Amino acid sequence: MGSILVGETEFIRLARRARKRLGGGMRQVGVIASMGMHALTNNVDRMADDHSRAQRIASELKNAGFFLPRDGQVDTNIVFFALP
Repeated sequence: MGSILVGETEFIRLARRARKRLGGGMRQVGVIASMGMHALTNNVDRMADDHSRAQRIASELKNAGFFLPRDGQVDTNIVFFALP
C-alpha cells in the first residue's frame, strides 16, 4: 500500500489531508490483509447484498441532494459522496 503524488505545495497539503480521512495513514497492512482474507473466505455470499445496499444508499443520497461522482453509479460496496 503506497502512493506517489506530484503537485504544488497547497495541492499536496490538501491531498495528504484527504488521504488521512480515507485511512491512508494506517500502517497495519497485515491487519488489513487479514480482514480481506477473512472476508474472501467467509463472506463471499454476502458481497452481492453489500453491493445492492451500497447502490440503494447512493440512490437515496442522490435524491437527498448530495453530490455523487459518476452521477451516482456504484459498482462495489463503496459509496463516495460530498455534502450538499
